[in-house]
Amino acid sequence: MKTIKLLLSDSNTSSCVWKRRIYLSSAAIGTPLVQSVVGLPSDKHLFSIRKAFIDRVSGPVLKSLLDRLLEKRVINDTEKEEADAKQSKHKMASFVIDTVRKKGERASSEMITFLCEEDQYLSETLGLILTGLVFLFNQ
Repeated sequence: MKTIKLLLSDSNTSSCVWKRRIYLSSAAIGTPLVQSVVGLPSDKHLFSIRKAFIDRVSGPVLKSLLDRLLEKRVINDTEKEEADAKQSKHKMASFVIDTVRKKGERASSEMITFLCEEDQYLSETLGLILTGLVFLFNQ
C-alpha cells in the first residue's frame, strides 16, 4: 500500500489551506464488492455501500471511527452517546453511516477518509479508496 499526500496552498501566503492523504491500492488487489461510481457525491456513495459497511465493519474499527468523527465535530456528543448505546454492532454501524450521510457531502467525505485510514482492507473491499481518489480530483 502506498500513499499520496495532497496539499493545497494559498499562493499569496504559502500556507496550507487543505490537505488529504490518499491510499492507493496495488493492481494485485481483487475486485471490490461494491462498484465504484466516478463522480458520485460522497453522501450518495456512502448510501450505495451502506449494507456492506454494516455487515463488514468490525467493532473496534467502528469505535475508532466514532471517536474520530467526534474529534473532528462531524458528530456531536449526543450522537456519539446514542451510537454507543446501540446493543449490537449492526445497529451501531447503521446509526453511524445514516447519521453521517444525512449531514451531506463534507461529513460523508470525512467519514470515508477516516475509514480508509482506519481499515484499508475494508475500504478496498467497499471500493472507497479508488473512489476517494477520484472524488478528490473532481473537487
